[in-house]
Amino acid sequence: PEAEACYRTAIQREPRNGTAQGHLALILVHQGKADKGEQRLRAAVAAEPGTTWLHLALGDLLAVAGRGRAAVDAYRAGLAADPESNPLRYRVIILLRELDAAAALAALTELVAADPRNGWARRQHDELSGARKAPGGVSDCQAIVSAYPSDGGAHFDLARAHEHADNLPAAREHYVIAARDPGFGWATYDVERVESL
Repeated sequence: PEAEACYRTAIQREPRNGTAQGHLALILVHQGKADKGEQRLRAAVAAEPGTTWLHLALGDLLAVAGRGRAAVDAYRAGLAADPESNPLRYRVIILLRELDAAAALAALTELVAADPRNGWARRQHDELSGARKAPGGVSDCQAIVSAYPSDGGAHFDLARAHEHADNLPAAREHYVIAARDPGFGWATYDVERVESL
């Protein structure tokens, strides 16, 4: 209640304070008021279109609500403002894998060409192009982590598999490991997200 009141006061003083809007939105979402949270996040993005975490939060909220296309649009709007954002780029690719495999493959081809050492992008590309079988779940991802223990992308994939299996402690553990990889440092956002669930 105190934090909510502080953010509301900040917004009254400065209505275009996107950071305060974004934090208030997250409080509303945690209170079960997802619609109001979405409205606040949209206002926050409009106020501060260059703030990456606001686009991530809006896209994640939409993705969790099953609105994949809208989430992709939110992430892409963030990429327009911050073209170097791997968290936004990877989330677009992850959702596109479910929504439009050809678009996901094109995005992965571009990503691999730009950074051939990106193991996560190479694996995703190879799976979509048919060059490699996609992991089927926790056990397949665990086998990849065993083969590539220092690859942040492998730990990221395992964390997502654990999260889909509702094993949040294991998901958090592997997001933490993924975040230690310089190419996946942004996974700290996923650590915080999982901790809040």
